[in-house]
Amino acid sequence: MSYEQWNKAQRAIKPTITFDQLCKHIGVDSLEDFDDFIMRNDETYGFTYKCAIEEGKTEEEAEEMARKAEEDSHAEAYDKYIDAVMSVANELYEEHELTLEPTEKDSLTYRVVPKNNWRQSLDCIRHTINGVGYFEFSSVKELLLSGPYTPMRAVMQHLHWIIDHPRVYGNGTAERMVDRRMYSR
Repeated sequence: MSYEQWNKAQRAIKPTITFDQLCKHIGVDSLEDFDDFIMRNDETYGFTYKCAIEEGKTEEEAEEMARKAEEDSHAEAYDKYIDAVMSVANELYEEHELTLEPTEKDSLTYRVVPKNNWRQSLDCIRHTINGVGYFEFSSVKELLLSGPYTPMRAVMQHLHWIIDHPRVYGNGTAERMVDRRMYSR
């Protein structure tokens, strides 16, 4: 990649993130993967259909009841999953002095906003990177020069390190945190 291509790609980086990118950055299933899991493992339709037939409902009535029950079950599961992921993501971003603000265009797209400034947020990410141990940056300046990056672009390019914060600081994994939040409500 030429410097011009790299520079153009760097300029294209914006402080926004989709729900699926957020899932990837914290190491949990995307909404599509979660949907696949629900579709493979949800027994609501079969259970509701069987109960309705046993209660004497017609086949059409049983199918309608089962479809509605399955739809409600899936909606509840999606809401719980999104709430759990956002709760963990907000906690991890907070640890890096970042906040996630929903955009007006799409409820599953967020603006990444530094609490104070991009440099301070980058310093928090630098500490997580150093805690993992593969790389070590002695300062924010050194991390910025590794790109070279602007502070905002460095934060956006290194968000994937946020997944490691729970392991570095003793809270397991983000995936486990999401599971705990999903099933504790």
